[in-house]
Order: sequence, then structure tokens, then C-alpha cells
Amino acid sequence: MRVRLIHRFDYTDGANPEAALIQANDGNFYGTTSGTIFKITPTATLTTLHIGVDANALVQDTNGTFYGTTLHGGRIVYRYCGGSCGTIFNLSVGLGPFVKTEPASGNGAAAVNILEPH
Repeated sequence: MRVRLIHRFDYTDGANPEAALIQANDGNFYGTTSGTIFKITPTATLTTLHIGVDANALVQDTNGTFYGTTLHGGRIVYRYCGGSCGTIFNLSVGLGPFVKTEPASGNGAAAVNILEPH
């Protein structure tokens, strides 16, 4: 068994990735470093999506939007935070939903089908 290096961060595109990658509904992998949010394709093409955020792990909502948290950022809102208490953010990169309910709404006892869009 062989481990293959796919990408080496060099501070120009981020540094110190600590959170796990997630595979989104477009088949690409998304992750964070100290300073960036990035996408990397299965063929190892890295794209920086956002710079200047010290984000933790991402999750993808069923509507396609990513959500995450930061250790730092935002304005001082609580004096014991040492200048920054962190943030919760979302990031939309144009991915569509990966589940859909049919019908979209109904009364409380109505049956709903959950579909995967193709």
C-alpha cells in the first residue's frame, strides 16, 4: 500500500490544515486551513475559495450551502474573549441541493418522499 501526496500547502494557499475534508455533492473535496477555505478535485486541482478566515471543519447543508465556525473573527462582543469570540458562517459556492422533498409542504400528517436530485 502506498500513500500518495496530493497537495503540499506553502503559506501562499494556506497552512496547517487540521479539520477533515468533506466530499460535497459535486464530487469535490472541501476543507480549511489556518487562513483559507479551499476545494480540491479528485484529480488534485486546488482552488482557494476564501482567504482570511481561520475556519474549523465544514458541513454541507442539504441545500448545498457550507457552514462552519471560526475560533477568531467578528467584533468584540464580550469583554472576556480577549478581542474575539469567534463566528459561525455560511459559504455558498453555487452547489444545488442534494435532497428534495415531494411535496415541498403539507399538513402534519401528510406523507413526504425524499428524493435525490440527478
